[in-house]
Amino acid sequence: MINILNKKVVTGILAAAVASGAGIFCSSQIILAQKPTKTIYADASWSYGYGNIDELIQQSDLVALVTIGEKTKEWSIGNIPKTDFEAVVKKPYINSIKGQKIYITQTAGITELNGEKVNFELGDDPVVQPGEEYVIFARENDKGTYTILGGSQGKLKNINGKLHAMKYVSKRVEAGNININGVAIDELEKTFKHKDNK
Repeated sequence: MINILNKKVVTGILAAAVASGAGIFCSSQIILAQKPTKTIYADASWSYGYGNIDELIQQSDLVALVTIGEKTKEWSIGNIPKTDFEAVVKKPYINSIKGQKIYITQTAGITELNGEKVNFELGDDPVVQPGEEYVIFARENDKGTYTILGGSQGKLKNINGKLHAMKYVSKRVEAGNININGVAIDELEKTFKHKDNK
């Protein structure tokens, strides 16, 4: 009887040890998975430099003030990572509807470089973040997502109702022909009045 009891106690201790060991193993795997990765900034050679807002409007399939939501998908073309972000139209300007949910594809994400996982971004095109607001000038992709024209050229950051070209709000963006800095959203909206909004 004592041997049976001892066997049950030993079995219980072993089971607890295995379970806690598995828990330690699982939690260490989670910690390793969450460990920050090194960020690599790649130089982008944009195929075109937009001269002004009118030129961006002419080349856009959609123009709207959007609120950025969560990252929805990470994928890649070859070794170039892409990330899709959800966004909701706050103010529609061209080919957009208030409350419309769209998906913005940006060149960025986790990739492997020399056997090491790294976070890859374009140096002069900071990745959008949840909660940020931008007026975007975007082209529709084949799969129904949107790409912002010319990287940072095609987005104006909304800070307290004032719009700013990315070169004025990010140290990573040094160049660009879009010279909007602290312009009220209402003022920019006048530029869109003569355009059709479907």
